[in-house]
Amino acid sequence: MLSVRQQGAQTVVKINFSSLDVIQTCKRKAYYSLERGLKNNTEAPATKFGSAIHKGLERWYLRPINERRPVSTRCDGEIPGGRCTCPRCDTVRAFLVKAEPLLKLDMSDKRHPANGIKMLDNYIKKFIDDPFEVLRSPDGKPYVECTLEHPLLDTPALKIILFGTIDAILINVQHNVILVTDHKSTSSLGQEFYRRAKPNHQYSGYAWLVRECLGLPVEAFMINGLQVAKTKTECARQITSRDDADYQEMREAYLTVVDEYLRAQTTGVWAQSAPNACSLWGVCAYHSICETAPALREHVIQSLYTVKESTHVVEHVEA
Repeated sequence: MLSVRQQGAQTVVKINFSSLDVIQTCKRKAYYSLERGLKNNTEAPATKFGSAIHKGLERWYLRPINERRPVSTRCDGEIPGGRCTCPRCDTVRAFLVKAEPLLKLDMSDKRHPANGIKMLDNYIKKFIDDPFEVLRSPDGKPYVECTLEHPLLDTPALKIILFGTIDAILINVQHNVILVTDHKSTSSLGQEFYRRAKPNHQYSGYAWLVRECLGLPVEAFMINGLQVAKTKTECARQITSRDDADYQEMREAYLTVVDEYLRAQTTGVWAQSAPNACSLWGVCAYHSICETAPALREHVIQSLYTVKESTHVVEHVEA
C-alpha cells in the first residue's frame, strides 16, 4: 500500500489511494496498517464477496458485445459448474471460483454465493444492451486489473509516485468514448453512493494514471454499483467527468498526507483520531489493539494479526 526508500538525498514514496484514505482517517490506523503492516488473520466475507463480483464482471465485459446480446445469452438458469459456454454462465463460473470460500456461509447471508448469482443475473438482465466492451491495447491486451504508476512530484529531496489498480477501462463502441471504470459492491445505492462519485481522489487518481501512463483520452469515469442485500439485487451507475482542477486537488491531497506520514515517522507520534473512525464501515480492523491497555497491545498484535509481506519497505540506496 505504501513504501518509503532513501535514494541518495532523495526520499522516494510510493502511495495508493488506500494509503491516502488510511492516513486521512486516523494516524494510529496508518501506523498499524502501513508502518507495521499488520493484517487481521481473518479476511472479512465482504472483501471476498466484492473480489468475486469483480471477477464475474471482468469476465462479462471481456466478451464482445455481439456475444452478450439476448440471442446468445439465453441461459439464466444453468446449474453452476455446468458446461454451458454462454457469457452468462461464463460470468457466473468466474464469480464462483473466487467466491468458493463463502459457500460455508448460511444461505440467508447476503454474501452467500447464491445471492451473488442473483445479483449478476439481475445485472445482466438490466444491462444486456450495454454499449461497453473492455478496451484493448494495440497488441490486444485487455485493460482489466491494470496496475499503473506515475510520479506526482519529483524534486531533489522528495519523489512521490502514485500507483493504483484499475478494475477496467471500457469503451462505448457506439460513441467511441473511453470510461475508466470501478466495479463497486455496496450495501446502499442511495444518495451516498452518488455523492461519493465526485469529489473522489481515488477515481481522479485512476483517470489521471490512465491519461499519464497510457496516453488515452479519458473523458469520463464510471462507478458500476451492485447492491449487496438480503432482499434486493439493485444495480446503478454514476458517470462523472474529470479535469485538470480535479487532478490538482487530488495531487494536493497526496502531497499533504505524505508530509504528515513522514513527519510521524520522524517524531514517532501517530495520533489517534476522533472515535468516528473506530466504527467506520462497522469497526476498525485495529480496534482490538486500541481498546487494550498500551502495555498489553503487543500481546494482542501477536495473537490476532500477522505482518503483510512487502507492505512497508525502507531501503537505503546509494545514489
